[in-house]
Amino acid sequence: MIKRKKRPAQKGGPKHLVDGRIKFEKLRVIDPEKNDIGILGLQEALDLARERRLNLVVVSPKTDPPVAKVMDYGKFVYDNDKREKKAKSNQVKVITKEIQIRPKIGEHDLKIKLDRAEKFLDSGNRVKIVMKFRGREIVYMNSGRELLENSIKSLMNSGEIGEALKSEGKNLSIILFPS
Repeated sequence: MIKRKKRPAQKGGPKHLVDGRIKFEKLRVIDPEKNDIGILGLQEALDLARERRLNLVVVSPKTDPPVAKVMDYGKFVYDNDKREKKAKSNQVKVITKEIQIRPKIGEHDLKIKLDRAEKFLDSGNRVKIVMKFRGREIVYMNSGRELLENSIKSLMNSGEIGEALKSEGKNLSIILFPS
């Protein structure tokens, strides 16, 4: 005996009630030209759809009676997918870039990191600046906080403070939004 692999279950199945899956007795039927045909029995509506070689799709199941439309279901699904894809591509993705500095960072290194943060802000990204303290550097928390605050002041022409300065374990961080 040959064992066959089970097919994985499809997620959700069809989103709409189509043709044979419709269980309502009465339906308000709308034709492809968006004209209201009226309230028909299920079999009458299915016959009407078959005559036109189209599908009967329930578009509003919660109304009384449910609203069904005579349409080409494949084209309907294709258009919906296309519309959703376009809406998704128009969404703005906000990216948070992270800049890490240490309390004993050199002046030139700090300038380079701040220039990079300024470029990120100018290109529309959020910037999270993290001051990392290693080992006993935590003793220099106050000087590290001062350095971080001075760094933020130099970036204020490109961005604004989104989230206040906060302490996370051995780190100090702040998030800047582009202005």
